[in-house]
Amino acid sequence: MANNRKLGQKDKRSKLDLELFLLALINREINTPYLLHASAGLSPGATIPVLNKLNASGYVQRGEAGARRRAEYQTTAAGQRHLSSGWQSLLSAPIPTDVDAILRIASLGILCGAARKSVAAYLRRAASAKTPGLEDKKRRTELAGPPGEAVLYAWMKSAQVKARRTAEAKVLRQLGLALLKKK
Repeated sequence: MANNRKLGQKDKRSKLDLELFLLALINREINTPYLLHASAGLSPGATIPVLNKLNASGYVQRGEAGARRRAEYQTTAAGQRHLSSGWQSLLSAPIPTDVDAILRIASLGILCGAARKSVAAYLRRAASAKTPGLEDKKRRTELAGPPGEAVLYAWMKSAQVKARRTAEAKVLRQLGLALLKKK
């Protein structure tokens, strides 16, 4: 898998979108790791370290553990400012390659009051970014037949990546259209 980042280097944008998404959910009283998992489908393994970072940064406060040892988080004034100042730039920033980040950013826009048209436009841009030049007829015929044995894996991997990106782009377009239809 092609990766332009150096090994061990973290994508700060994807961390920012997850941080802001968690802050927006906490504002909606989805404020425990359990609720984040049950309501938003976010894994505790991904959310707990980010919640700890948000707590250490002063963006959230962790309450005392209640029933079933579940601690509720509350957004602080600093967290509100961080959310207010950061979410809009994500909708106009370059599209991330990770489809989960794309979906978080689109959801974040809706949670923070962005117009459905602008979120739908973001999803269309994301779909286009997934399949650059797909309209080119030459690209449609690339799966005509397998190459020699020495490069077979690379050919199969390339075909798989293109198929995945095409499927992701289709879903992103459908989600954008569905947002426009929903009132």
